[in-house]
Amino acid sequence: MPPEAGVKMKANAINDKQYFVENKGQWPREVLFMTRIAGVDVWITDRGVVYNFNKMREKTGKETKKKMTHAQLKGDREQIENSERYGQVVKMTLQGIIPGSSPEGKEKSTGYYNYFLGNDPSKWADHVGLYKEVFVKNIYKGIDVRYYFDQRSIRYDYVVQAGADVKNIKMNFEGTDKISLNGPDELVMLTRFGEVKQMGLQAYQKNNEQKQNVTSRFKQDANGSISFDVGIYDKTRPLIIDPLIYSTFIGGADSESSSGIALDGSGNAIITGAVLSPNFPTTPGSYDETHNSQ
Repeated sequence: MPPEAGVKMKANAINDKQYFVENKGQWPREVLFMTRIAGVDVWITDRGVVYNFNKMREKTGKETKKKMTHAQLKGDREQIENSERYGQVVKMTLQGIIPGSSPEGKEKSTGYYNYFLGNDPSKWADHVGLYKEVFVKNIYKGIDVRYYFDQRSIRYDYVVQAGADVKNIKMNFEGTDKISLNGPDELVMLTRFGEVKQMGLQAYQKNNEQKQNVTSRFKQDANGSISFDVGIYDKTRPLIIDPLIYSTFIGGADSESSSGIALDGSGNAIITGAVLSPNFPTTPGSYDETHNSQ
């Protein structure tokens, strides 16, 4: 079994890795959903997003640490158990939000996960849902946020309902070496892996399904907080702010191997193997960790 989770998925969902996993008690309460993509664990929380940028390397000592390739990791349980993950945690917190925002998953997969955490059944979670989109409603008065996939990237939109104030949106970043703007539509986070960029900022409204672009730009105050400056728009209709055509960061592949697969009585595929556990990071900044099965 994997170190953290037993996984049970229906066969038609096995090859679909782009989904948001709901939190049914297997992670801390502040977590709403999480996903893994291109070397980044993305945790959607009740106050924003936590990004865990990470790669893998062999555990060979301080002098000769070597990055592991996907071919070396895939299917080799022993290497996984004696490897280490290193990376950087960046925490984006939305300032001044309304407590108790309402999360909702959409386009639910027929597959699901079961999490068996240790020997305490109270920490187990079964039939954990997998979703293509996540909405967190009313993070601010009249403002929702939508998370979704675009090919192999993650995007998120702020949906500013009629009459809501876009100036309420303010993002603080912890754990970066530096946060800066590169022009009006590019947000740059400096990490141990180099620059991670959120690019392609745009704002628009829809009129009879036709997009009407609205002038927009990132804005940074003296404390480093990020907000949006938008031009004139029709405040009687919703405004969409789309700040991310994900990032230039390309991490290593997930470290996982399968030791067995079988069908249950209902025809569901049950997969067992080894995987590095997606533990929710609590401390922003750089880290090194060693995985050892003992």
